[in-house]
Amino acid sequence: MTEFKNPTSVRPVSQTLEALEGKVSDPVTTNSQKPGNEGQKVTVRLVREGAGMAGLEEREDNKEWAGIFNHLVKTARVSTFLAQELQKVGENVNPNLILNTVLISHAGRRQWDEANWYPEAVENAEEKAKMGDQPLAIPVLEKAGTPTEIMEIVESHAVGTQYPIERMDTWEKKLALYADFRVSQNLMNLDERFEDLSKRAVPAGRLTKEQLDAIEAWARKTEEEIFSRISITPAEITDNFPPQPRWERYIRRLYINDAEEGIFARLNTLHDALKAEDNFTFSPEGFQGVIKRMDLEFPENTWWGKYVRQLYKDRHGVPFHPRIGKQRGITRAIEFYKSLESDDQT
Repeated sequence: MTEFKNPTSVRPVSQTLEALEGKVSDPVTTNSQKPGNEGQKVTVRLVREGAGMAGLEEREDNKEWAGIFNHLVKTARVSTFLAQELQKVGENVNPNLILNTVLISHAGRRQWDEANWYPEAVENAEEKAKMGDQPLAIPVLEKAGTPTEIMEIVESHAVGTQYPIERMDTWEKKLALYADFRVSQNLMNLDERFEDLSKRAVPAGRLTKEQLDAIEAWARKTEEEIFSRISITPAEITDNFPPQPRWERYIRRLYINDAEEGIFARLNTLHDALKAEDNFTFSPEGFQGVIKRMDLEFPENTWWGKYVRQLYKDRHGVPFHPRIGKQRGITRAIEFYKSLESDDQT
């Protein structure tokens, strides 16, 4: 493992984004145990190596893991902002270390989810399901050469289970995990978050009630510790504040760009069906059936569905194609951040 090299500005480093990539299978047909699709025959792509959280070129795959991606970048935004606020009052904390930890903190989540959802198609599914996503992340990140400092903070995300609470002894560990508890798909207060966890994590066997109670007590103590030092309150941290920094807008855009052609092609088909005189050739329910299909495939209550609909409108249905010799998607972001890292060294 390497040593973390601090960029000259607050931003992801190329190695972090590389660790989010992975090798994904061709389509596999299997029986689903995913909540909502139990017992159905589904065709999916499965991660075979690495995190498989970015660089996803197939539309449905890109959509499936957009929720975790959204959680990661939003959590990184909040935790980094709090770190910068603490820096202003003289606290010793590294925002870049936090940002680059949070972005890869769930590197084992896809492997774990797929082991639970598609056990007939995933190798060693039972073993992976029992391990949990945090232990599955460690070999992924070790293989990616993740710096030791980041590995320690990632491991602390298993606090209360595999990681002792008394070792939560740095701002980097505290802020990364506190923000993780505040962010689901949207910002939540601790009351909402732990009520949600009690309904989902305990019945699913991810945590015991005693473990969850201990983690909640830690989170509340940490919240008080953070906000007693800065001039804002926990309630001021919302979906709209802090605003998205430039790095977040950039990697969100390029996450979508990996699958943009397929996304726009499907939206073109649906929009053509809406304009057709005979909508019934597309759906037995006619125009309303097309609307329902649009809402199902591109739901506006998710960041992915809302984002791609607006992007399609803004680009008039024409996907972005980079200039000859330039990369697209997350690979483009990796290339860009590598160029900045080279500049940092000169």
